[in-house]
Amino acid sequence: MLKGEWTAPGVSLASLGDRAPASPDDDVVVLLGPDPQGVSAVGRLARGLGPDQALVMYNPRLASGDVGVGLNVRRMREGLLAGFTTAYHLRPIGDTGSLFKMYPGRWQVFLEDASSPGRYSLVRELGSKPPYEDLMLIVEEHMRTSAGPGDSEAGAAPAEGPNVFEQVGRTVANLQRFARSLSK
Repeated sequence: MLKGEWTAPGVSLASLGDRAPASPDDDVVVLLGPDPQGVSAVGRLARGLGPDQALVMYNPRLASGDVGVGLNVRRMREGLLAGFTTAYHLRPIGDTGSLFKMYPGRWQVFLEDASSPGRYSLVRELGSKPPYEDLMLIVEEHMRTSAGPGDSEAGAAPAEGPNVFEQVGRTVANLQRFARSLSK
């Protein structure tokens, strides 16, 4: 349907399911939102391109949280993505911040600034993309260190340590991290 509507000269549209989604005459091949089911097709396409052809993936969703995705598929995805350079990345971290990278810069973690509602502060710079578990540890550390003495209610005695609910919450979070690490 889109092929009939797109009439720009020098631009052709194809699907990963097509017999030849790219031709040797293409200078740049752009993939829009490739998903986990297309990992093998993306790999075949990437291996079939010439040295002077570029492959750009826009909003790739090659990772899946689905249980049952086999180790072979994960290895294939990791091998494919290892050959790419991230040019731009902006992804939310829950509702507390975002992970950002703009080539050639470093990976940056921005979290909500408690002293300026609606604003975000750079809390960490990293040389490589952090896994989800590391991001959650950065968020937890920031939450602990940004909670100052003025955050308690007026007249309340300062807490001696984490209360029972905080301890249970941390335990549950650690168990969730452990379960996610098993599914990788």
